[in-house]
Amino acid sequence: MFGPWRSQRRIGSIARLLLTLLLLYCLYLVITHAVGYWYYRQGTVADLERAIAWNPQEARYYAALARGQQAALIEADPQKILELYERAVALAPRRAESWLQLGSAYEWAGRLTEARQAYEHALRRAPNSPQVNWQVGNFYLRTGELDAAFAALQRAAVQDPQLRRAVFALAWRAADPERIRTQLLPRQTEVLLDYLDFLAATDRADEAEAIWALLLAQGEKFAPQRVFPYLDLLLRSRRTAALQLAWQRLYPAPAPAGELITNGSFEQEAWNAGLDWHIYAAEGARAAIEAGTAQQGQRALVIRFDGRQNVHFTHVFQHVPVMAEAQYRFVAWVRSEAVTTDRGPQLEIFDPDAPQRLRWTTPAMTGTHPWTELSLELRTGRQTSILVVRVTRLPSHRLDNRIAGTFWLDAVSLRSVP
Repeated sequence: MFGPWRSQRRIGSIARLLLTLLLLYCLYLVITHAVGYWYYRQGTVADLERAIAWNPQEARYYAALARGQQAALIEADPQKILELYERAVALAPRRAESWLQLGSAYEWAGRLTEARQAYEHALRRAPNSPQVNWQVGNFYLRTGELDAAFAALQRAAVQDPQLRRAVFALAWRAADPERIRTQLLPRQTEVLLDYLDFLAATDRADEAEAIWALLLAQGEKFAPQRVFPYLDLLLRSRRTAALQLAWQRLYPAPAPAGELITNGSFEQEAWNAGLDWHIYAAEGARAAIEAGTAQQGQRALVIRFDGRQNVHFTHVFQHVPVMAEAQYRFVAWVRSEAVTTDRGPQLEIFDPDAPQRLRWTTPAMTGTHPWTELSLELRTGRQTSILVVRVTRLPSHRLDNRIAGTFWLDAVSLRSVP
């Protein structure tokens, strides 16, 4: 009667022993992995060697040790370093990063054939990885294989918007603009818009105009704000014809025939870009387009001075393309309420390329006045292509110089005079 009971007891003892051994083995693995990882985090060559001793199956430790030995150039053993990277690949053959590191090591050692094979293996493992394509593309550029480089870099740019500017900058060091345009850039609107931003930031106006033409040819819609840097580039480079054409395509409320001022009645919100009004805050003054008091339509520009500052105000302006040696008439309506000090706001028009020579101003407005029409007759110079229309308040030199009050502007117009 005790036989079955003893047999079951023996089986239970064996099971408990096996479970204990399994738990001890798991504890051993946890400890060895934890200690190995701790040494890995220290980052020194000696600690990385200890990390491998504790956990010899972790590929990252071999790659990190190889990098550490590479950094010690005087003591570096190229063959040993390559063996470490090869061991990392053997432990993690499906990890694209391991192949990239091996490719970089082969290239460092001057073994370009093996480097190419390793890089291409990484690409097969992760064909859609932006970082893999970026590194492979860089390798192909270094070896002069421009077609393969641009194919990889294009994939990197498409897959990761954060890499695009680096891709564009690298391409400009390697190839001419036409080849970049025809071979590197995909016909994707977002990529082209980012490239247009890059060209604007680096003042490459000729190529920017070519990319703008590509965007228009594609016919896809995009927010006007996406090309504000391009408009600013055209303005900086005084490409007024291209600027006007681009503005006509973008701005939703064209001015009446013959009118050169955009949004002269302030019925639209200001874009703060291109040929629209630029309206910015200033310490001691706040400018905004508001409804309620207008000379024309429903809205007007309002500037409120808070009486705390001797404000030098130049924070409302618009760029206006014009013809050289031409006659123009400027008209605007202004109003003021309780504007203090001897220096009130005024309007000025000037050529930004010759501001000392070509400048026209209206009288400064102080006190309280109803809507009043102001006008100026002006003639542009031989080189004039752009005029700036601006609201200005110059600082006062008196003791009582902190300006308060409100100034309105509306119905601004600039037209050619036959």
